[in-house]
Amino acid sequence: MQNGRPVGGFVIKVEDKHGQLELLFVSPRMHIKGVGFAAWCAVESMQPEVTLWETVTPYFERRNLHFYVNREAFTS
Repeated sequence: MQNGRPVGGFVIKVEDKHGQLELLFVSPRMHIKGVGFAAWCAVESMQPEVTLWETVTPYFERRNLHFYVNREAFTS
């Protein structure tokens, strides 16, 4: 939220120590402002018991791949 307006969000599924990131979205006007990183930090702090997170993103979505692999240390 920024100034009372939503700027992004996420959908997750958690079973024991396994988490699935179903969706992480950020308003295009908020790209490159740390909103995605802040959202992911919120997910991790809300689910500290999860030791393995998985997600799927198309190989041609380079921004997504950069975010998940380089910024958040997901592996392929």
